[in-house]
Amino acid sequence: MNTPTIMVPLDGSKFAESALPLALGMAQRLDGRISVVAVAPKRSRKRGRAVLTVSAEDLNRADAKRSEYLDSIVRRIQEVSSVQVLCTVLFGAAAKELVKYSTVHHPEMIVMSTHGRGPLSRAWIGSVADWVVRHASMPVLLVRPEEGVEPQLTERRNFREVLVALDGSDRAEESLRWVKAIGAENTEYTLVRVARDSLPVWTVDTTTAPFDIRDYQKAGYVEADEYLRQAQSMVNNGRKNATTVVVEGVPAAVGILKTASERDADLIAITTHGRGGLPRLILGSVADKVVRASPVPVLVVRPQR
Repeated sequence: MNTPTIMVPLDGSKFAESALPLALGMAQRLDGRISVVAVAPKRSRKRGRAVLTVSAEDLNRADAKRSEYLDSIVRRIQEVSSVQVLCTVLFGAAAKELVKYSTVHHPEMIVMSTHGRGPLSRAWIGSVADWVVRHASMPVLLVRPEEGVEPQLTERRNFREVLVALDGSDRAEESLRWVKAIGAENTEYTLVRVARDSLPVWTVDTTTAPFDIRDYQKAGYVEADEYLRQAQSMVNNGRKNATTVVVEGVPAAVGILKTASERDADLIAITTHGRGGLPRLILGSVADKVVRASPVPVLVVRPQR
């Protein structure tokens, strides 16, 4: 049986290291290991070459610094944890090489900061994290770092309140499997669905469709409520640790973020696309808006076809 691996991209910044405490927690709960990965600009080496055991003799000065940095990360982790740590240095464009590496090595999850040392791009999500979320096939846990806060590797953070955004599709339910896997014994779950609020305006013609729009809204609420109750049974497993919330009258992303705030959630789980099955990745989707606005970590699950 393969050991579950949590991949953590690092760039030498404290911002990127903010992902380490959560990644260690994920590895411990999954009885797995950590794979820390850095990317050096491509020099004379072939594109995509991975150096699993590096030394100053093998690398030029810039590459040696990355090796030394990852070695220091390994030592810091080993001082506080028995979790196995792997080190890898890649060469090339950071975002593309990280995705390529994940495709070859198949980590169970990628845990990364939303931005590192570079300038922010596309709101507060960094360009590398943005590319990884768009193209990686495995779940990506995005951590928003706090300015001026030193990451504490001894912090064993368990998620206390997890909000799972569902849209009525089977694909969206895949996130339930992941939140159950990474949740602790005392984790509480809130399953939320934003109900459709009205018919499209071009169908609202009482001369051809004599019905009360409020009845349609009520039907949307009932459908959403019944769906969430079915999903609730998948999470509870004999314990009543999952509640359901149907939100009406607001855009989906707004409803999700509002509910997360009201429930004081410390993690939001969402799929990159659900109903309709279109391969939209994350750009322009509800998930996109949630990722960019959430003050808490977001687990983005890309459903497997």
